[in-house]
Amino acid sequence: MAEEPEPKEGSISNEYIKFNYIDGAYGIITTEGDPDNPKDDNQRLLYGDGHSSFTAIRIDEESHRFEKVDSVKRYGNKVIVTKRYGDIIVAQHISIVANPYTNRDDLVETFYTVENTSDTPHTVGVRILFDVVSGNNDLVPFKIPG
Repeated sequence: MAEEPEPKEGSISNEYIKFNYIDGAYGIITTEGDPDNPKDDNQRLLYGDGHSSFTAIRIDEESHRFEKVDSVKRYGNKVIVTKRYGDIIVAQHISIVANPYTNRDDLVETFYTVENTSDTPHTVGVRILFDVVSGNNDLVPFKIPG
């Protein structure tokens, strides 16, 4: 019997945070969030379910939106989504990870890997657009510590 392919949409969550993956896009929502702050339960951190945040892939001066993906593999609290563009395979890795500031698994980490399957050199760029929101506040600054 053939193995069933992973659905291209789903979600992964724990008691603090949840992410939805939607055919290359994703959304992030708190579940309990900060246990000391009951006002941050079930709050969106990216607008909508994920359709307004997206990733653009640029290969040799040609732009592509990371969507209509080829495969989705789920491993516990992580999902790896792949898309082939000719000789180039782009993998999106999304997972819930430990936060060094809270010592809880309350962060969603996203990164991309790129594989060139040919001997021909290519120039590849990855651009991520996060449409951030906090609950119902769509005018939230994006701050990175340090």
